[in-house]
Amino acid sequence: ALEACDTEKTLETARVLAPTDDWQKIIFEDAHAGDVFLLRGGVYQATVQLRGPEGQPGQPVTIKPYDCEAVTMRGSFRPRSYTVFAGLRLEGTGVPDTKWVVRVDGKNMGPLRTIVFRNNTILGGDVDAFRISDDAVDVLLLGNHIDGGGNGHNIFVTSEDRQKLPDQIVVTNNLLTKTYFDTASEDMFQVRDVARVEFSHNTCRDGHRMEQCVDIKSTITPVVVRYNLFEGDTLHVGGPGEDAANGCMVIHETDNDPNSHRIEYNFFRNCRGEAIRFAQGDGDEMSSGIVRHNIFISQGVSEEDGAIPIWQARNVRFINNTVIRGYLKLGDSTHSKTPTDTVIKNNIFYQTTIEDNTAPPAYTYECSHNLLFATGGNGFEHAPCANTIVGEPQFVEINSDLRLLPGSPGVSAGDDGLDVGANFCVGDLLPPADPPDGTQPPDSNVEPPAGVFPDVDEAFPNLLFLPLVNNQVDGVYSGLACGTP
Repeated sequence: ALEACDTEKTLETARVLAPTDDWQKIIFEDAHAGDVFLLRGGVYQATVQLRGPEGQPGQPVTIKPYDCEAVTMRGSFRPRSYTVFAGLRLEGTGVPDTKWVVRVDGKNMGPLRTIVFRNNTILGGDVDAFRISDDAVDVLLLGNHIDGGGNGHNIFVTSEDRQKLPDQIVVTNNLLTKTYFDTASEDMFQVRDVARVEFSHNTCRDGHRMEQCVDIKSTITPVVVRYNLFEGDTLHVGGPGEDAANGCMVIHETDNDPNSHRIEYNFFRNCRGEAIRFAQGDGDEMSSGIVRHNIFISQGVSEEDGAIPIWQARNVRFINNTVIRGYLKLGDSTHSKTPTDTVIKNNIFYQTTIEDNTAPPAYTYECSHNLLFATGGNGFEHAPCANTIVGEPQFVEINSDLRLLPGSPGVSAGDDGLDVGANFCVGDLLPPADPPDGTQPPDSNVEPPAGVFPDVDEAFPNLLFLPLVNNQVDGVYSGLACGTP
């Protein structure tokens, strides 16, 4: 990890503790705002569920290893406001209740504000490895390796009180795996009944028996999913998850007001099952999203692998994506799930099957300025595309660099002069970059009225959205490899 190796020389006010000290009481009961605890190497086994510590604005309580020594804290942790856990190995074991390794419990302990977990390894959790619930605002998960959720999730952000939704939740530069338990579990990352959430620069890989990497359910503002690497061929290696589902990502709306979630600059590689599925929730709800500048690559072994079904959806914008050996489906084969007001523009479809099940008069999609090469299926049968670009895309290198060569028919051929396709490199890994500084927006848990945040970037004014951030976690790079969109 990239955590600084601090000692009493670099942090003169820090208190150094060892496993033989009464560390549970000192840290979780007696700590004061601004305290820094440096833990000597060893195993710190909790005897009870630990709640706390608690700092103050600008004076967090920080827990981290002494001089980067190997520190394992075992138990179940409920942090309070203004705390930092950094560079630790946190494992959910040795106490009676191990449903969660970490729970930011705004339901029972809220309001909770400004909590940071950075550069940790977080393992276990019979239900979830990391849960954020209800009245929790400004929570940052940065540079962690998280593996767990025996029958649940690696990370689950949710609420029961829609007046106190989790807000300003940022999950960035993390490595998510599912190998700790050999059980059929749910998703790596799921949000249900939340406000502003960002999931960026993460890697989903090595999932044994699981559902999707990302599952978006009911929200009041668009969720941002950007610059992530979905290593699909390393997911579901032991089979599907708890409800027999697989795939890389699903949007399941469970309310009647679909948000245009921002799905952009991601790399979906060899997904087993769907790459992204737009589906309804429990009834007739609609899903929605802006899907742009993504790369979808499938091995082409199974038609369903890497598929992009747009079913019961409204206002999906599928623009400037590159789809290689994929399968785009508009509506289902029974014509019972049909999208409305879909825009498909400025994409490259290369050796991809396109299945149009919309059927007039329900097609209601717009299709233009796409490069179609060696495609199959019935194409865009019910609303033929305008300004289709013909010819070989001429990638720099189809297996590593999907930028277009200067002579490509796709260059400057899109609508308004835009290049067609995602047009960025997915090749060699770059050296690790310094992580973002974690600066967060002002403290607030007021549910914003519709239209207050017309652009998601304005909702997170201080975050760094860099295409080249690659945080090294336990020797594994997280996030997209390279490129300048």
